[in-house]
Amino acid sequence: MFDSNLSMIVSNRQKGRPIATELENLGIVLRYANLKSGDFLISEKIAVEIMDADEFIESINNKMLFRKLIDFKRYFPEAVFILQGFIALNGKMNSPKIRSAISYITILNRMPIIMTTDAKDSSQYLNLLVRQAQHGLTMENRESDSRKKERYSSLKEAQVAVLSALPEVGSTTAEAILTQFGSLSKVFKASASDLMKVGGIGRKKAERLVKVFEAKYRKQK
Repeated sequence: MFDSNLSMIVSNRQKGRPIATELENLGIVLRYANLKSGDFLISEKIAVEIMDADEFIESINNKMLFRKLIDFKRYFPEAVFILQGFIALNGKMNSPKIRSAISYITILNRMPIIMTTDAKDSSQYLNLLVRQAQHGLTMENRESDSRKKERYSSLKEAQVAVLSALPEVGSTTAEAILTQFGSLSKVFKASASDLMKVGGIGRKKAERLVKVFEAKYRKQK
């Protein structure tokens, strides 16, 4: 999908908008597509969602922000938020709702936020991100290298690591699942109702995990 030229996949929602124009002026080739989540796809796993100040505040008030975060992080493990125009808000940034939302994004979801002034400023950051990604200077590549060298000190640590690699499963949930089932083989044979007996796993998460366990692997052409 990506080649040696500076290019990125862009959501059709951004077609004709100032940021797209600025990126084209910087010499970046834009390929428009109907992205399920995110506005700019930098690489296979890195995507950027852009919101202006008013849109961000509205998404907090109607709670759409938190639903969007779940999909965004699921589709793109290396998700990045760009909040445009917040610098001009001054005192409004001190709103408890905004502070709480920013903390939720950056700390609980480990998703970086870049604050920009306008479309030109945002495009400069996107330009930098796509250059770094196409030269391999991303967390995606560094984590891949570290995983190759990783050694586990115990069987328990290795078992937790296997489950932690699943979507929406952290180390704490992985330990709870293993405590409930006793082995990885029993986990992978579990039904959705069985998984729901583990604290913190609701029906939707259980069904998604079972789908991962049972879906036939299809090699991409």
